[in-house]
Amino acid sequence: MGSQHHNKKEGTIKDLFSKTPAKKLDPLQGRLLDSNGVDCRGCPAEDTTPKTKASVEQLFSVLRQDFATLKQKIAADGKDLIREVTELGQQINTVECTHDAQKEEIDQNRREILALQDSNHDLQYSLEDLENRSQCSNICIREVPLQVTIGKLEDFVIRLFHQVAPDLKDQDILLDCTYRAGRPAQSSGQTQDILMCLHYYHQQERILAAARDLNAIEFEGHRLFLFQDLSPLTVQQRYALCPVTDILGEKGTCYKWGHPFFL
Repeated sequence: MGSQHHNKKEGTIKDLFSKTPAKKLDPLQGRLLDSNGVDCRGCPAEDTTPKTKASVEQLFSVLRQDFATLKQKIAADGKDLIREVTELGQQINTVECTHDAQKEEIDQNRREILALQDSNHDLQYSLEDLENRSQCSNICIREVPLQVTIGKLEDFVIRLFHQVAPDLKDQDILLDCTYRAGRPAQSSGQTQDILMCLHYYHQQERILAAARDLNAIEFEGHRLFLFQDLSPLTVQQRYALCPVTDILGEKGTCYKWGHPFFL
């Protein structure tokens, strides 16, 4: 009984396998194929038939031709690249040489400019000192009315000096020259500066020292100012130091100007 049941079961399994078509795995594509070489999913399998010797040789011939063409193109492009890099290197070398030459020239120009600036400063300094020394005996009177004619200037100046320094005598005031300087004042147009040169330097010193104490001088109905005749550059430098001299004046500190220019 048991033997019959076992044989029946064995026959059933054989029938089952005999009805199922044989399948195999495609080693190249990883797909499951049936006995006819058809993909179990319904897609036909690719042709895996080995190529013939002629077709392989033909394929290698084509590859060799393509490789030769590619090699020639790479060689040509390499030559062009080498040529361009060489030209670029030459251009860079030329630019660097030009830059070095220009840098050296600029440095040389800078040194020459500094030397010229020093020479110009020394020349200006010497010229300023020479100008101040050449007119050290001069006095400048500001805002003299124009009605004082040229012929009356000397008498006008002597009377003014007597008022500023009463201890001076006529024989102590010796004028070498007296003349009008510059243009009439732009504010009123009725006044003009006067320059005169005293024969003796100590006379100029006495008059200017007395004028400093008076600041502005009221003379014959006019407000006049007396200054030392200085180089325009010296006057400009003194104006630049006005903040310093104002502080010194507020502190009651005495100071004096000197030649060459110093405070």
